[in-house]
Amino acid sequence: MPVGMPTLGGTLATQGGLVFIAGTQDYYLRAFDTSTGKEV
Repeated sequence: MPVGMPTLGGTLATQGGLVFIAGTQDYYLRAFDTSTGKEV
């Protein structure tokens, strides 16, 4: 089971159905589709 990275901040959800997650130790900004859960 992949564990991932701990986050040091919160998330940002848009009205268009995306959730942005940042604040991890790997310096990436990730966006996820709220209807499928897949990373875009």
